[in-house]
Amino acid sequence: MCLAKGSLTEASRLYEKAISNEPEYVPAIVNAAICKQKNGDIDAALSLYDKASNVAPNDAQVLYNIGILLVEMRKFEIALVLLKRVIALNNRHVSAHNYLGLCYAALNQRDLAVKAYDAALTIDPNYQHAKANKAKLMNTQQKGFWGRIFGD
Repeated sequence: MCLAKGSLTEASRLYEKAISNEPEYVPAIVNAAICKQKNGDIDAALSLYDKASNVAPNDAQVLYNIGILLVEMRKFEIALVLLKRVIALNNRHVSAHNYLGLCYAALNQRDLAVKAYDAALTIDPNYQHAKANKAKLMNTQQKGFWGRIFGD
């Protein structure tokens, strides 16, 4: 509720209250983590995500959120592990396939990135993020070495 309105401080306070009332309520823990993440308190967000993953170790969405934070932190190798686990738990998680592609692209594993984007597009042919990321990757590949260096 408060997240949609943009009041992260108030939302965080309410989620922390919910957690104090029900310490293993995963949605409140995850939403509190998202608030911390958006406020730049990465350590607190990671701590909350860790708590959520301990309560619900096979919750694909919890693992996905942790993976996204790791991508934001540019910890692509660790994010790959989590995103692969998300996909193992829910093979139709379109955004997880897309983020897997972003990780592979960041690690210069272009063939695997294309496969991940294609997997996302197989699930949803209109998924704009995968379309855009794949197009960007393909455009970079077509430019060759000198095009990437000089931007042509």
